[in-house]
Amino acid sequence: LNEGDTLHVEFENTMDVPVSLHVHGLDYEISSDGTKMNRSDVAPGATRTYTWRTHKPGRRPDGTWRSGSAGYWHYHDHVV
Repeated sequence: LNEGDTLHVEFENTMDVPVSLHVHGLDYEISSDGTKMNRSDVAPGATRTYTWRTHKPGRRPDGTWRSGSAGYWHYHDHVV
């Protein structure tokens, strides 16, 4: 990915328990948070598309600086 790109991850749960994907360092809507609390987990046998966005460095609306999202960002399950 390059800063400014969007990634759509089609996730299929082949396990027998609910699972999810939760990413750090990227932007996403609450529906792609990957938590049971936000109902963005995936039931056994189901699929879900997670959408994550990268961002370029620049000023936030309040004038503070936000670095870009270049680098390595880990993801993990947030249910089991």
